[in-house]
Amino acid sequence: DGNDGIHPSPAGHQLMADFIVAGVKLK
Repeated sequence: DGNDGIHPSPAGHQLMADFIVAGVKLK
């Protein structure tokens, strides 16, 4: 379930946060 806007799940937000952190580390 993740970012559907209707009922965004905490797991989805955590996943996005992990992706953002990974992107920062890659740079």
